[in-house]
Amino acid sequence: MPILDDDEQVKTNVENHTKETICDNIFWDDILSTYRATGIEADCNSFVADIQVAISKADNAPVKRMQQHAGRKVYTLDCRKLCKYDAIGWLRSVSQLPLSPKPILVIENITEIPKEDEVHDNPQYVQNLLVHSWKNETNDFTDNRPGQNYEQFTINPRNYTVFLTWTPETKEMLNSVWSPSDGYAWIGNFNEHRQKFIDEYMRKTCQN
Repeated sequence: MPILDDDEQVKTNVENHTKETICDNIFWDDILSTYRATGIEADCNSFVADIQVAISKADNAPVKRMQQHAGRKVYTLDCRKLCKYDAIGWLRSVSQLPLSPKPILVIENITEIPKEDEVHDNPQYVQNLLVHSWKNETNDFTDNRPGQNYEQFTINPRNYTVFLTWTPETKEMLNSVWSPSDGYAWIGNFNEHRQKFIDEYMRKTCQN
């Protein structure tokens, strides 16, 4: 009996591992396939690392849909560290990225944009650039950095997967930045969302 019990436990463990892997694939495909900017409460370094791990495994993912994300690159911007012209400069760089595979943009700490002074832009201007502009079909920007001659460039938000993040410690500041009228997707706390997603799928059989 003990040997049979061990065999049954091994079978159960293998089935659970298979289900967990499939759930994880479905979860990341869902997250990375969104066509709207998405609001996420998360530790930024951990969130970006999780994306990169998921992408690194996409080539051999058991869920075929997940394989489409192989080779995608993640580009980050930490709003806490922004100085004058950094926001428009970053967007100009984004406009010049190759669009295949589709770039992933993670704009971190949107609740912590610096106040305006000699070395920082007006925070509302920065919010309009980095937070609210993704709701538009296209964005025509002016590169107002010194030496750029006010050159124009265009960004089509649908060409990118965009995540707007804040930390749990700063969620009380979110109302000053987040606008429901932008129509973005909303995840909220990333770890809680992920666990709920996986728990729901783990209740299903491998066949489901």
